[in-house]
Amino acid sequence: MKLTISKNKKGTSSLVLAVDDNKSVSLPIFYFGDTFLLEIEVVDGLGGYADFTGRADVILTAGLGLVDTRTLYNSCSLPYEGAGLYSGELAVAGNLLEQAIAGESSLRAFFEVNASYYGGDKRTLLQMPVTINNQLIL
Repeated sequence: MKLTISKNKKGTSSLVLAVDDNKSVSLPIFYFGDTFLLEIEVVDGLGGYADFTGRADVILTAGLGLVDTRTLYNSCSLPYEGAGLYSGELAVAGNLLEQAIAGESSLRAFFEVNASYYGGDKRTLLQMPVTINNQLIL
């Protein structure tokens, strides 16, 4: 799944169409048990990449969980791969998620992407609600 995030927008509306198109878009439905390659490009909202793109002192992390209880179902690191892309594999799984979705057809959670800067500063680049559907066959 390739996602473009505008760092100059609020995290709740920063998922955009493309590097040069700042129109907000929504996330697809996630399915419990799936693992997908996540490719993220962070843009400046003006048609270029974010100023930190490719810098070794900035680390991106993606996670899936609940904001109100700070429950983290799963997360992954997104190292810089070149050509403006950060990538990693995110599993829509884990013991806490399995317990939460047991007996349910779906549940609501949040998908979040953070940037951690050298020195300890962190910034939420994206925080959007997502539906996680249960599956019959895992």
